[in-house]
Amino acid sequence: MNRFLFALSKIAIPLVILGVNSCIPKSAFAQSITLNAIDSGWYSSGGFHSPTNESYIVGRRYPLDYNNFFVFDLSGVEKPIASAFLRISDPADGYKSPDPTEAYTLFDVSTPVSTLKAGGFPLTDIYTDLGSGISFGSQTISAQDNNSVVTIALNATGVASLNSARSELYAIGGSITTISGLDTQSVFQSTGFGDIRQLIITPVPATVSEPANSPLVAFSFLGLICVATGHRKAKTKVRS
Repeated sequence: MNRFLFALSKIAIPLVILGVNSCIPKSAFAQSITLNAIDSGWYSSGGFHSPTNESYIVGRRYPLDYNNFFVFDLSGVEKPIASAFLRISDPADGYKSPDPTEAYTLFDVSTPVSTLKAGGFPLTDIYTDLGSGISFGSQTISAQDNNSVVTIALNATGVASLNSARSELYAIGGSITTISGLDTQSVFQSTGFGDIRQLIITPVPATVSEPANSPLVAFSFLGLICVATGHRKAKTKVRS
């Protein structure tokens, strides 16, 4: 009898583990997707952008101000998006300001992506577009962020905007919204091609229940109960 219980325990315990694991919703294993920017750049307050310049400096370098942008290809994103982060490199000399911190804010872009990428002069309306409208998130940046990767979480409005643009090219703008005075107040100086410019998105998990595994779990637990009961009886006989 003891040999039978021992053999049953060797079968039941792995089955319990298997059964419980199989009942965990697949949503627990949702994986993020990393999209690299296909373009980036800045527009000056004078309305100029060169399409060959992928620097994404933003802020004030008197007498001009700069707003930046990033373009991503969402054509491979099929599932609804639950959350998103923008990750961008800030070089060793990226932060220049007499202030201890500056606020970098993301905005919606109404300019068509093809027009945005083409650049030209004078396009002050695009400069304004990149730094105004609907805010998609903000991040406080300081000199401590130099030589690191800055991460900005998109808010619910930003995530909704991404979902509406799935399967399309998508642009997001950015601006320093704490500028005051004439001193240089800029971030992401000396950036461009080769720097990290990524959109990290996490799809909405599709929870799939698997009731077919319930009998497996029930049988496994029943086996463990039998093992435990038999073990107690065996100890009782030894004591008597």
